[in-house]
Amino acid sequence: MIEFKNVSFSYLSTDNKKIDVLDNMNFKIEDGSFVAIAGENGSGKSTAAKLMNVLLTPSSGSIFIDGLETSKKENLAKIRRIEGFVFQNPDTQLLNSFVEEEVAFMSENLGFEADKIEENVINALKDCGIEEIRHSQIQTLPAGKKQLVAIAAAIASQPKIMIFDEPTAFLDETERKTVLELIKKIHSEKKITVILITHHPDEAELADFILQIEKGKIVFDSNYFSDENKSSISEFKERFLPYKTIFMENRKIQENENSQDELCLKVQDVSGISFELKKGETVFIEGNSGCGKSALLKTIKGFLIPDRGEVVYKGKNINSKKFDRRNYFLKTGICFQVAEQNLFAETVLDDVSYGLKNLGFDENSAIKKSKEMLLRLNFPEKLFSVSPNCLSGGQKRVVAIAGILVMEPEILLLDESDAGLDYKFVNAITETVSFMQKTNGMCCVIATNSRQNKNQRL
Repeated sequence: MIEFKNVSFSYLSTDNKKIDVLDNMNFKIEDGSFVAIAGENGSGKSTAAKLMNVLLTPSSGSIFIDGLETSKKENLAKIRRIEGFVFQNPDTQLLNSFVEEEVAFMSENLGFEADKIEENVINALKDCGIEEIRHSQIQTLPAGKKQLVAIAAAIASQPKIMIFDEPTAFLDETERKTVLELIKKIHSEKKITVILITHHPDEAELADFILQIEKGKIVFDSNYFSDENKSSISEFKERFLPYKTIFMENRKIQENENSQDELCLKVQDVSGISFELKKGETVFIEGNSGCGKSALLKTIKGFLIPDRGEVVYKGKNINSKKFDRRNYFLKTGICFQVAEQNLFAETVLDDVSYGLKNLGFDENSAIKKSKEMLLRLNFPEKLFSVSPNCLSGGQKRVVAIAGILVMEPEILLLDESDAGLDYKFVNAITETVSFMQKTNGMCCVIATNSRQNKNQRL
């Protein structure tokens, strides 16, 4: 059983303000249950999960895992032995070079005998359907396979409790379905407690019980599962008129509507892809994980040099010796798939204002514009002075995107811009980007996976 008794959690911002995350939370999760903990970005879901796994300890109140109080140091090893934890981004928890090493790692640390470790590895790989990649290098695998390796590594230690913290955030639709089916299978066949952290209503509804969290409290009267919280890719794209879609698998281009005449960027035969990007236009790059979407965006930005083909900005190859790369870099903004790669400053406000200061804005002007952008994206003002490391995954992504948009780039490159975001943040971001396209002529290249092709919620 997992029990929260009057649990609160808070931390101090860089200016010593108390930030409350969970407020006097009480609940019990019975052994063998399948429970979803659902809520918006920043509601406290992931914090609750980390408290269960003793990655954090409560500021007040008590948490009991299988009768063991988490705040007592002598219980830590016992709790870790009975729990398995899977993070949003598998790259944050995979430590070894090869799949079989990773799957065996926890069992080795827990002191299992060699024969038992081998048995656990074989069974975990089979349960997750990844026997064929046992000897593969982890870094060569797509996101979905990496997540399956992370799950296999967790269940190989034979836990009584499995906690999944938004495990589908970085997956395409096929991978997402595979992982969700596996989670259901783990619960039904192994008869262990499963806790699924999610902001997707369709995922939460797979569980036997749902705990809804809003602003750090358990609620029972939320409208989180109403239809207004769901949207399809067609609705999403209509905000970006005019647009075109490029399908990476077959290199086909689907035109939607004619754009303005002014050509901003031209991609010519890069990875077999060719297209023109005109002022105010959006290009969607669609495809499954591992098909080359991220590499294409990095090539457009100038981080990668193509083996063949060229990227042309206003008539000049961006990789030619005489090209003004600094000016091009200032006019193009990229938000990476993993938001942490965009974040590095001490506070949220420092991070968002950093680019403006590099553009020559004085401190006051940069801070003012940054605050306006964050508020426009529905980011909580109380978190402006917080370290980005303290934020939820979705909040980190919003900060990363805000830091790009506030610079008013001529070309915006978004790599899986909706990954880990709830509908409110998605709506705020798309409305802001669409407004900037109409008013400033900003053009966009957005990499998306096939989850959106299946009309899943963005």
